[in-house]
Amino acid sequence: MGFRAHAGRVRNTRLPFACRVSALRSCVQLCQPFGFHGTLRFLAAAVGPFRDEAALLAALNVLEASREAWKVDVLRYAARRATAKRLGHRVPRADDPNPTPSRSGWYPDGRAAALDALKRWLDVRAPDGSPAANPTTDEVHSLLRVCITSGGPLSTGHSRRVRDLIHYLEREPPGLANSADLLTALRLVALADDVS
Repeated sequence: MGFRAHAGRVRNTRLPFACRVSALRSCVQLCQPFGFHGTLRFLAAAVGPFRDEAALLAALNVLEASREAWKVDVLRYAARRATAKRLGHRVPRADDPNPTPSRSGWYPDGRAAALDALKRWLDVRAPDGSPAANPTTDEVHSLLRVCITSGGPLSTGHSRRVRDLIHYLEREPPGLANSADLLTALRLVALADDVS
């Protein structure tokens, strides 16, 4: 089933409430800009726990609004690419990223959602702040804490270091088993830093 079908099940008052909550979780499975648990946590923080009708429907509305805004962004990108291709520009510009493959952001409040996801990421992976097994992981944890403390915006030096680490981790360095996980966290930092 698709997103709209699951959303319909969330709104279907003839279904048992637990099935409707499960349908919301299925919607999140299909639209999870910060991972499944991060997206659910952000929704719960935005509208409260999904224990009653009002909170359940409000969570669905927040998720649908984000998804619809993202779809508009995708359509705008497609129109820009079509125009560029007609003009002979076959390769997309680096400063115009495609919003489709990674869906790396929450619409419309990306910074708040990214910061929430980063807090959860640290709570799960480094709850006590103790040193990690390798210096790269330690540095990423440090950058996450700086980002959370600042409320998102980073200094020029920190922003540059985040970009450098993203490029480094995209090459999947040998001996770093958690590179994909660190890359996800750094992309959230970049999102929280860049959102205006």
